[in-house]
Amino acid sequence: MKNDGSPLADFKIIKYHNGMYEKINDTLIEERIYDLFINDEFIEKIYCLPVNFKELIAGKLFSMNYSTDAIRNFKYDIKDSGIHVVIMPVFSPQTENGRYPDKATGFTGDGRSFKNMNEEIIKKMEEFSRRSELFARTGGVHSCLFFDYESEICFFEDVGRFNAIDRCIGYMAVNEIDSNPINVLFSGRLSVQVVEKLSRIPVSVMASFSAPTSGGVRAAVKKGIILMGFVRNERSNIYNLLE
Repeated sequence: MKNDGSPLADFKIIKYHNGMYEKINDTLIEERIYDLFINDEFIEKIYCLPVNFKELIAGKLFSMNYSTDAIRNFKYDIKDSGIHVVIMPVFSPQTENGRYPDKATGFTGDGRSFKNMNEEIIKKMEEFSRRSELFARTGGVHSCLFFDYESEICFFEDVGRFNAIDRCIGYMAVNEIDSNPINVLFSGRLSVQVVEKLSRIPVSVMASFSAPTSGGVRAAVKKGIILMGFVRNERSNIYNLLE
């Protein structure tokens, strides 16, 4: 059962501008709170848009180290404020030292020089930064885009930055897409948590128009991912281009 809702909500507000107060209708991003249950066991609270639940759940299962079969065959239902996921038969999370192994590829280029790839990412980031209609209307979402050297794979957005990433990962899992390598455009900070989450898929380059953190750069160096920040206005900062 999808039970997807609208990602927007209308509110009456008072707007102050240049010394004047005005009553207007405003459009906000719709943030909802759900309790996630897997086989009747409470897992966590999720703060998210009420859309694309299948991809979001699949991304969460991937993060929890559930098997490919479990991710591709789960069922779910939305009841009140609960997301109830059923995995039959009951698959336990599969782990290798407690998690899936890292699959980050580092820069492969697919025949491109990094200079050419950098120029391509700058161009794509310009398009990416204007793509979200939800952000244009509300300013309230993060966005994530996966693409390989041939075409775009998927684009998702959410109120939570990790949710946007989980939706992209989940989309690849449920659609059995095995692309190698993947390049990622992201709207948020490139923190160590973001880099570690994305390193579990075959990522080559990770770019954002926002800043990285020192932990994010160190994690990217360790995992062999090229990290690009402040990708905007025909420029980019490349933090760890490995020769």
